[in-house]
Amino acid sequence: EEEEKRVDPDIVELFDNFHIDPRHLSRFQGLMEQRIETFATDMLKLWELMEQARSPEGMMVSKMREMETGTFIGKTVPDEALLDLSRKFKLDIEAEQKL
Repeated sequence: EEEEKRVDPDIVELFDNFHIDPRHLSRFQGLMEQRIETFATDMLKLWELMEQARSPEGMMVSKMREMETGTFIGKTVPDEALLDLSRKFKLDIEAEQKL
């Protein structure tokens, strides 16, 4: 049917890459449609989290719950002070992500 909403290709890629059960797709799509302003940074953060997760699907469910309760924070852009710190101490990417 034509009524079925088009799923964002970035969302499809995330689900495919981490083999997340498609039954979570419409819930996630609905949440992300309400997060247009932070869509890109949210997706970056989710990729980062899922790459480190033992269970990407469990991580996804947990992060969707955070989005529903308003506690999820996407990837933040580091300010100049953090970048200076990172350069000064020659931090690797993993350490930088924890700042």
